[in-house]
Amino acid sequence: MDVEHYFLRYAFPCAHILEEWGELTKEELDELKDCVVLNKPVSRERLEKVFFRAFEKIKDFKEDYWHMDVIKEYWQVQHNVEIKNGVGTYATAPESFKNLSKVFKAKVLEVKNGTLLVEYENGKRRVFNDFVQDALIGDFVFIHFGYAAEMASKK
Repeated sequence: MDVEHYFLRYAFPCAHILEEWGELTKEELDELKDCVVLNKPVSRERLEKVFFRAFEKIKDFKEDYWHMDVIKEYWQVQHNVEIKNGVGTYATAPESFKNLSKVFKAKVLEVKNGTLLVEYENGKRRVFNDFVQDALIGDFVFIHFGYAAEMASKK
């Protein structure tokens, strides 16, 4: 998988919020979904424009940021640190929103109708498996908002 699609797997759930805020149209949201689910091309410029808040933070984290290891570190570590520290919109966000926004490693308990029931440190919740359609009971995934973003190791 290329770095653009890897980034989008984690960022796409936020696109729903951007649509609610009027920053994306329904058509733009659907186009992004096609890019991430169907692996259609998506440019770095478009990602940086749509998800500018994330890229402001990523650029602070690492100057040369379009590398898989940098984007992985951002989503799997730095993103949660920003939420914990109340950076940006998280400063006034309710705890429930902050918890949905964090990235967690979770164990798959059930696969049903395009969703996974997962267990993680905050309990259980159901997430979409659009990006990890091969996930099986007992597998581990990383979750962000209402999506399983990628498979994770059992360690």
